[in-house]
Amino acid sequence: MMFNRRHFCSALAIGSTGVVGGTVSAQSEVQITGTVTSAVGADVVGVELFFDHVNSDSFWEYSVPASGEIDLTVSETGPFRVRMYYTSIRNDNIPLIYSFGRTTVDDTGANVSYTIPQAYDVQIRCVDKNGNPVEGLPIVLRAGGVNYQYVLTTSEKGYVTDDPTGETPTQPVLQLAGPTSVEVSKSDTRQVLGEINVTESAEYEFEVAKVEKYKLNYKVIDPDPNAGFYLPYLLYTPDVDQSYERPLYVEPLNSLNTTDRKKLDKQLIKAYRDETFVGARRNGYPGIVAGLPRPPNDNQDLVQSLNIPSYGPEIVHESDTLADIATEAFSVESLTRVDQQLLAMIDDAKSRLESEPYPVAERIHMSGFSAAGLFSHRFAFLYPNRVRTLTTGGSNGLPLPKASHADLSLPYPLGTADYEELTGREFDKQAWADINRYIYVGQEDQGSRDYQHYAPGSARYPDRAETLFGINRVTERFPFVRSQYMEVTDNAEFEIFDGIGHHVDNRMEDAIADFHRQNSPTPNPETIQKDEGGSNESASEESQSESNESAPGFGIGSGITALGATGYMLRRRLTDASE
Repeated sequence: MMFNRRHFCSALAIGSTGVVGGTVSAQSEVQITGTVTSAVGADVVGVELFFDHVNSDSFWEYSVPASGEIDLTVSETGPFRVRMYYTSIRNDNIPLIYSFGRTTVDDTGANVSYTIPQAYDVQIRCVDKNGNPVEGLPIVLRAGGVNYQYVLTTSEKGYVTDDPTGETPTQPVLQLAGPTSVEVSKSDTRQVLGEINVTESAEYEFEVAKVEKYKLNYKVIDPDPNAGFYLPYLLYTPDVDQSYERPLYVEPLNSLNTTDRKKLDKQLIKAYRDETFVGARRNGYPGIVAGLPRPPNDNQDLVQSLNIPSYGPEIVHESDTLADIATEAFSVESLTRVDQQLLAMIDDAKSRLESEPYPVAERIHMSGFSAAGLFSHRFAFLYPNRVRTLTTGGSNGLPLPKASHADLSLPYPLGTADYEELTGREFDKQAWADINRYIYVGQEDQGSRDYQHYAPGSARYPDRAETLFGINRVTERFPFVRSQYMEVTDNAEFEIFDGIGHHVDNRMEDAIADFHRQNSPTPNPETIQKDEGGSNESASEESQSESNESAPGFGIGSGITALGATGYMLRRRLTDASE
C-alpha cells in the first residue's frame, strides 16, 4: 500500500499545464452573469459555453437556456478564454464553434455580454496529392488558439462532417463564422491545412500530405441487442505490430447531459482524446469507451456511476426510477443492467480484435474519472475476476469489501451486505484484493459542504453514505477509503496532487499511463513515445496563439493564409439564385 502527495512545481515541462501563477483564487465561488444573444436573432438554446482559465487547468461549461441568460458560479478568478460550441439542434444561424476572446473575473465576479455572429454554410473537402478524396481523417477545427478544439472526420467523398453516424448527405455542410483553424491531427503529428475567415458561404478544398499517417484507428460500434448491449461503444485499435499479450483498456464514458444518439457518439469520439484514456494510447493497448449516457433527469447519476446494476425499472431511490430518466433516444431497456451490457461490449470487442497481431489478455484494465471512476470501482467490485488493473480519480464513496462498519450495514453500492442476494454468488474478497489500484485526487477537489455541491455517494442510501464516508472528498472520504483498503490489500496506491481541483492534469496523465504499463500482464517491450489522442502543442505554439488573442475570434488573420500545408484552393459557392 502506498500513499503519495505530489506537489506542483513551477518549472513546467514544455507543453504541460498547471497552476502557474496569475490572479487565481481557488474556491472563491464568484458569479459570472450576463447574456448571450444572436446577431441575427437566432434561438440560442443549446449553445454550450466553455470558460477556460488561462493560468490553470480549470474550466467550466455552461448550457445556455432559451432566455440567453448566463448565471455561472466559478471557483477561480482571473482571465478566462471563452468559447462556444453548438451541436444540439440544427440551426442555420448558429456556428458550430466560435471564440469570444477573454473575460476577466475579479472578486466581485463579472457581468458579460456575448453576441454570436451569423453562421454561414461551409463545405471543407480534403484530398490527397492526386486530388482524390480522403475518408476517415481526424480533422480538428479550432476557434481562438490552441486550447479549445472540435474533432471531426471526413466522409467517403472527403467532406468534413460533424456527424460520426454516417447519416450526413453526400456533401456535408458545416455552420461556421469568423476565424477558424483547420488541421488534420493524430498523435503528435499535426498538419495545419489553413486558417479561414468565414464571412460568407463557401467551399474550401485542402490537399493533405502523407494521408496514411492520419487514418483513424477507432470507430463507434453500434448497439447490438443480439450481442447483449443496447448502447454504442468506441473501439480503439492501436497501430502496433509486436505480438505480446495486451490488456483491453476499458473506460466508461463520463458524459455530459445527453438526449440523443448523435450527441452521444460525438462524446465517444471526444473521449478517445480524454486524459484518462491515455493509458491505452501511450501503452499501445486496445481499448473501448462504453457509451453510457447521462440523461438530463438522471440527477443521481444512476447510470453513469453504476447505481443500478441489478434493479431494472424498480425504484432505487424514492425520487428516481429508470422510467423517470429514460428519453426517446435512450429507453428503459437500454439503461437496464449496464454492468451486463459492459460485459457484452468487452466480449464483442475481443472478438473484433482476433485478427490483430497480438492476443488480448483475459482480465481487463479499467480507468475513469469522477462518475466514471465510481462506475469502474463498482464494476470491479461486482466482477473482481474480470479486472486486473484499475486507475480512478475524483471519485468518492468507493465500495468497501465488508458487510458492515461500526454497526452500520453496508448494502450495495456501499459494501457486501446484500452482495450474494444481488449477484447470486459470494463476494470473492481475494480476487478483489488482487486488483492493482491507483486512486488519485486533486487537493482542491473539495467543493462545498452544502448537499447541493457534493456527490452523495449512493442514490440508494445517501444518508448512510454520508455517515460512513463523510462529506469532503479530500479530507474525509479519501483518507477513510484508504484506511479501509489498507486493511485488505497491498495492491493499492493513493496519491493527492496539490494545486488542482476536479479535473485531470498532465501529472495525473503521466501517473495513469505509468501505472497501467507497470501492471501490464506482459512486460511491455515497446516504448510508446507518441500519445495518439493528444494535441501535444508546444509552448511556442501556445504563446504564439496568446499573442494574437486581441479580439473576438482571436488572432487568426483576416482572409485566408496557408500554413504548413502542401497547398489548397478556395472555391466560393454562390448561394443566391441569381448568381
